[in-house]
Amino acid sequence: MTLNYNCWGKEFHLALREDRYSSNGSLYLGLVDVDDMEPFADLTVNLADGMATESCQYVDTNNLAGIQELIEENNLGMLIGYGHSGFCTYPLYVFDKEEYSKYLLGGQHND
Repeated sequence: MTLNYNCWGKEFHLALREDRYSSNGSLYLGLVDVDDMEPFADLTVNLADGMATESCQYVDTNNLAGIQELIEENNLGMLIGYGHSGFCTYPLYVFDKEEYSKYLLGGQHND
C-alpha cells in the first residue's frame, strides 16, 4: 500500500521506513518515493524534550505542508500535544503501529 501525498503541485506515492533514533531509541519514520525508490523526507523529528517514545514522535510540519492531514486521513496516528525547537512548533503524535505497518517499505513490519 502507498500513501498519496500532494505537495508542490504534484502527487507523490510514498511508503514508510521505520527505524530508531540512535540518541534515545525513539521512533523514526521516513518517507520513500515508491516511484523511484528514493528517500523523500523525514516524517519525524527527534526533539530532546524526552516526550518521544517507541510509539510517540514529533512530526516535521515545518518541511512537510499538509502532512498532518495525511497522517489523520490514513489513521496512522493521533495528535497528543506539541513540542518546540527554535522557532518551530512540532505536533506530537502517538503512532498506531498496526496501521502504519501497512505502509512500510517492503511490506508489514513484525518485531
